[in-house]
This record gives sequence, structure tokens and C-alpha cells, in this order.
Amino acid sequence: MKRELFGQTLRLPLLILGILSFTTLLGPGLTLGSSQEMATKSGGETNLPPIETLQLHDTTVFASAAPNGLRGGSQCDSHGDAFVQMIRLVGAVPMRVEPVQGIFEVIPREKRVLVYGVSPLSPSDYPHARVTSFAALPNGDLYALIFTRQYTSTGRMLSEPAYYIERFKDDGTRDSIVPIHTAPGVAHWFADLLAPFPDGNFLVAGTSTATKDRPIAGSWRPFTAIYDPTGRFVSEVKLPDDITNDLTKGRIGNPATAKTKTEATPTQPPKPHQFFSTAITTGSVVSGPDGNIWVLRASDPIRLYAINSVGDVVEHFKFSPPMRGLTPFDFGFAGTEQVFLDFLRPPAVSDGSSAHSGPSELIGVFNTVSKRFDALYTLPGEANKGFNALGCGDGNGGFLYLGSTPDNHLAVFDYSSQ
Repeated sequence: MKRELFGQTLRLPLLILGILSFTTLLGPGLTLGSSQEMATKSGGETNLPPIETLQLHDTTVFASAAPNGLRGGSQCDSHGDAFVQMIRLVGAVPMRVEPVQGIFEVIPREKRVLVYGVSPLSPSDYPHARVTSFAALPNGDLYALIFTRQYTSTGRMLSEPAYYIERFKDDGTRDSIVPIHTAPGVAHWFADLLAPFPDGNFLVAGTSTATKDRPIAGSWRPFTAIYDPTGRFVSEVKLPDDITNDLTKGRIGNPATAKTKTEATPTQPPKPHQFFSTAITTGSVVSGPDGNIWVLRASDPIRLYAINSVGDVVEHFKFSPPMRGLTPFDFGFAGTEQVFLDFLRPPAVSDGSSAHSGPSELIGVFNTVSKRFDALYTLPGEANKGFNALGCGDGNGGFLYLGSTPDNHLAVFDYSSQ
């Protein structure tokens, strides 16, 4: 059996790490671009649906204590089970984030919380190992992307990062672990996101450079590639109209950012620059019900791709957030032809001014056939007063949120539009 883990040590006030981790990832001095008119793949404009308020349909309460916090980037299987990473928030200001070992599966139908990967990797074989990303197939098979690196006792780096793919058994123990080989022509790289294909291949997304000695900032580029089940490099995926590293005045952005700045008018302010790597690390990769892997670039405009296991791009969309100031933080599947995007509003922009007015969170249901938003949802006001982390679509047009009860038990709240 997988170990059930939620001890008394996690009985603390609840806080989702969504905005906190989002702000940490962006780093100081970074501003976010405002939205454009929404455009489909063909470049046409479309009207937005009205914003609806979701209603609480059902609540599943667990015997387990609620967590202290969640790391952003949940994954879900076709049963509505959510795979999440827990964190422990320590102190006040500055708050320290300590990861809780393991990847947790929240199973509403059984009211159980199960943990994978509690056995640590050998420090001699996998120095300073940590989970960079994890992913689940629709059938519930779970994988993790492991980062390792050698350091001196004073923290000086002794080696380049090394990456591994860890696969887990149904009982939560380790099934296998394989190294990910560096792609030909790549001198340095960082692997940020992982997703498996049903046939055993994997997609890895991150950044890379071909410059061997002390690469400059402008030499880095997006890296998206297919690997086989043994971790051997198969091919690099060339995403159409992907983000690029556009070094302008010492900052890194994307082509749309630089173009908009040049063409700005008094009624359409210029877009601030965005680090191109941030669009990757705050984006997502998800194994879809269609057998493809879907890649979300959290850029402005948003880029969404579907890629098959041989590296062909079979779908490509580019569209703007439904409201100014919103940034996609996560996404998943609401149906076979619908993806949901969880939009968050950062608390402030880098110049200290207030963010655009509007809801702090908005769920957009994007139809991959009509290439437009089918629905826009917000949570009711009382839900925003507590801990709520969007986990999955419930398979019936609603959404499952992870949260807590007044007596601090973990709960899954099922919200729907009806």
C-alpha cells in the first residue's frame, strides 16, 4: 500500500503557494505584459462569454489534516485524482519554504491521501537530488523529473546539472530511474518540465545554449525535445511561433513584446518585457486524453501546442488572456476538446502601482475546436476567504478545488456552474 501521510506537524493555518510561488519565480523587477485582443490560430478576433460564478456542488472531507501549503502545478488523472507537492511555510517575513518529501495523490472517491517517493535517492549516486517536475498519465501512472548536481561544502558548483526520470509503482515505491542524455549540440541546459506519452516516450521542456564557455544571456533559447523510455534523446521539437530570447536593453523578452513597444499608442500602453524562461517555467506540460502532450507557454499572447510522441506539432493556438493583468498559472483538461486555464492576477506590477482591477482568479475554458473561450468562471466570494487550490476538472463541466474545513481537515470542493 502507498503510505498515507498527513501528520500533526502540518496542522497549521492554510495557505496556497500559488501567488507566493508565482511571484518568487518571476523574480524582482520583472513586470508582466497586459493582454491584447484575443486572437485564434488564424488571427481572427472572437467575443468573450459572460463571467459566471461557480456554485459549490459537493464537498468531500478527509480524515487527514490539511497541508500547510501546496506547490503550484498539480497534475490529474482521468478519475479526478490530483497529484500535488506539499510544502511547509516557516516563519513570517521573510517566509521560508521547505518542501515536504514525496508527491501526494488526493483520491476523493476513497477519501485517501497517498504519497509516492518517500524513499530518498542515494546521495552518492544522485547528489542533492530534488524533484523539478512531475507528471501523471490519464491512467494514473506517475513520473518525476529529478535534478542532481555536485557542490562543494561551501556551496560552489562542481558539475553541470544531471537529470533523471523516475517512474513509480502503484504502491508508491520506485519502479525505475533512467538518466536523461544531453541533446547533440547542447553545451548547457536546464530541464524544467516533464510529461510522458502513453507509448513510453517523454517530452522535456526547458532552456539550452550551444555556447560552451561562459554563455551570455542572449545565447539561451527554449528547448523542447522527445526522449525514449531509456532517456535517450530522440528529436528536438520546433514549436511554431515559439517564444524567443530577445535581448533588449539588457532584458529578455519575446518578439511580440518588442514589437508592441515600438508600435504603442497613447490608448495602448507598451508591454513590459518578460523573461522568456519565465514563460516556460510558469507554463505547463500535460499528458492529454488524446494521447498527445499539451504545452502551455505562459507568454503574452499565450501559446498552446499539442505534440505527438514522434515530435510533430498537431495543434497550435495563440490567444490573449480574457482580461488585462491576468496571467495563466496552470491548466488541465475540462473535456476531450476543452482545456481550462487558471488565470491569476499578480498583486502588483514592478513599478509599485496596483494591478488592473478585476477578479484575482479566473478560470477560462478554451475550446480547441472553435478556438475560443466557451466559458469564464470565478469562485463565490466566501470561497476566496479560505484556502482554495484548483486541482482538476470533475469530468462534468465543474472543477475540483483542494482546501480545508473549519476544523483543519483536508477537503475537496466540487464547484459547478449549475
